[in-house]
Amino acid sequence: MPLFGQRPPATQSDSSSSIFSFRSNKSTINKAHPSTNQNAGGTIGQLCVVCMVSTARPDSVFCGTTCMTRAQSFGPHLAALQPTHPLYHTITELFGKGWSHDTPIPVIEKIYAVVAPENRHNFYRTYRNYIESKRKLKSKSVKPGNEQWRWHGTYCGCSITTYESRGAICLAPTCSLCGIIRNSYDIAWSGRKWGRYGRGIYTTCTSSKAADYSRTTPSNPLKAVILNDVVVGKGAEIAGDMPNMTEPPSGYDSVLAIPSKRLHRGGAPRGLNYDETVVYNNSAIRPMFIILYLPLPA
Repeated sequence: MPLFGQRPPATQSDSSSSIFSFRSNKSTINKAHPSTNQNAGGTIGQLCVVCMVSTARPDSVFCGTTCMTRAQSFGPHLAALQPTHPLYHTITELFGKGWSHDTPIPVIEKIYAVVAPENRHNFYRTYRNYIESKRKLKSKSVKPGNEQWRWHGTYCGCSITTYESRGAICLAPTCSLCGIIRNSYDIAWSGRKWGRYGRGIYTTCTSSKAADYSRTTPSNPLKAVILNDVVVGKGAEIAGDMPNMTEPPSGYDSVLAIPSKRLHRGGAPRGLNYDETVVYNNSAIRPMFIILYLPLPA
């Protein structure tokens, strides 16, 4: 799965403004580590990371539009979620439920929201709306465009995966994690070695599978995985390898790889052990959260 380790091009700066608002179960931005606050209802929450006065909304790290607007000038960066934030609990639970390997579930040490330029979100929303208008997928249980959260693991070559880090992203061209934070995903950087389903961007529901592709420098104690918004649309379930694909099958928007254990119930699983969701359009995915975890010994 080469795109678990893809590297978008490095840039020295991004002049685009940065603003990040979340719908229903998402969040955004930071310039300093936020603190917690107890509101009138007695619920522990998180202060807005911009004004540091009002409590952030349950689905964001901002208190409202004014602070989101102020955040536009910050550029791509990370916003720390406090363990008291509702999203922290949601993501931690999702990470644990998605851990399907026989190894112990790692300890989550930090969660950051990815703050990105507004134009990047516009590309994503435009694509999502296009898929929704074409497929009519929205319902009580399905988000527009069949948007879903998916995990992705890659290489971190900087200090983000240390306890001392405050989430500053680096400019090193070898650090895939920070490249994705700065520039999102780019199929052009998939390299020559493609995956089972061709030249696409590979994600998974299985957090432990993404963790298999999470790498860092040996001296860093933590590892990182990315939780992404993915426009799945109408997914084509495919069992066999199709390494020459450059787009979904006709009439579909993505590939849903079927684990071989679903196909070989009478014997040992062969080939693909865990699910994969593959998209072939850069605008079909956006990084939302960086989860830093401590691997536990088997």
